[in-house]
Amino acid sequence: MKKKNALRLRSVGMSSLLFAALLSLVFFAACSTAPKTNPSTATANAGGPVTAWEAKAQIVNRESQRSRNMAIDFVAVDHSQLRIDVMGTFGTPVAAAVLRGEKLTYLLPRQKRFYQGPALSSSLKPLIGFDLEPREIFSILYGEALQGSDWTCHRELSSSLCTNAQKAVSIQSAAQVGQRRKVQITGTKLSLQLDLERIPPKDFNPTKAFSLNIPADYSLIKSQTATK
Repeated sequence: MKKKNALRLRSVGMSSLLFAALLSLVFFAACSTAPKTNPSTATANAGGPVTAWEAKAQIVNRESQRSRNMAIDFVAVDHSQLRIDVMGTFGTPVAAAVLRGEKLTYLLPRQKRFYQGPALSSSLKPLIGFDLEPREIFSILYGEALQGSDWTCHRELSSSLCTNAQKAVSIQSAAQVGQRRKVQITGTKLSLQLDLERIPPKDFNPTKAFSLNIPADYSLIKSQTATK
């Protein structure tokens, strides 16, 4: 009986080690270029106060009604720097993006493609699926009113509905409850539901968080994609 138990424990132990090794290989291959960042408070070289959010996200194709669940991590330094990590099932990397001022870099590991260039609404569209300016993403995260003559907003208590007829986008934000807030972004083809939660701050390295290494075998998303 002891021998059987020992064999069983050894088998379980080996299986766990093999599983961990496989996970490490897969995670390193997919994530070494897009490391997940830790949420943070302000640090001396971050350039301002740092805020972090976790989001449960569901994206729906409005034509086929097919949906997909994802997890998204956001780390922002004021309104100047932003890190986005998008994960699919079992934490599989889907995308990683860094916005620093007027410069945008993002990786799409599954397609082995990357973008590096001006942070325009058209350059963000392949990443987020909507025609939104970087400043509008900051406004969504911080729960601020969307600025600009193209936006029409209606507020009721702490909730709001903003529409942009020119971009064919609407953004509905529910009242914040504790640290949580629900946001729905609707376009002509896609709908994105975000369950945002502002998470407790932790220390992180801003130099690593706001930079991405581009693998040599990734192809550049053409600059025509990033023209207005």
